[in-house]
Amino acid sequence: MSKTTVKPTVAIAGRNLSLPYGAQIAVFEQGVDLFETARINGPVAVSVEGAAPVDATVQAKQVGALIDLISQYGPQSLYTYARPYSALGLLQALTDASDDAVLDLTKLYTVVLVTTPIPSPAMPMSPGA
Repeated sequence: MSKTTVKPTVAIAGRNLSLPYGAQIAVFEQGVDLFETARINGPVAVSVEGAAPVDATVQAKQVGALIDLISQYGPQSLYTYARPYSALGLLQALTDASDDAVLDLTKLYTVVLVTTPIPSPAMPMSPGA
């Protein structure tokens, strides 16, 4: 009996976001579904609005109260990447991306730390080859 694996997809809601290559990005999601499907060192597809999904590798995952996950993984979030870190700013970005009017900081969330690959440049063709 063979076991088939489905690559989970995580979507990062928000405008004007782009995935940096070769960086570790923390992705927050409400509930525990992502924790159950994502595997350490396993593949995951990461998508942002207006762009094709990018293959990534899961480096770490954790379930906890949102406030605890923000304090531990907040600086690695895509919402704070290449910007000065502010927990309040991250909380506002997560609230804006959520369907809920207000986030409950005590509910269970999953954070998955993913690494996007660095694209390798194509080898130039040598003359006469």
